[in-house]
Amino acid sequence: MQQGLLAKAYGYARPGVEDTPWGRREMQVRDPFGNRLVFAGPQTA
Repeated sequence: MQQGLLAKAYGYARPGVEDTPWGRREMQVRDPFGNRLVFAGPQTA
């Protein structure tokens, strides 16, 4: 998903993937209306 958004050069969605201290991997994006969308899943080794 991240690579697809980065390839489009869409100004509102320039996501980075972050491993959180509580054991999740998250990607955050903002839509054109300013809403923050968070996609999360388990961290992989």
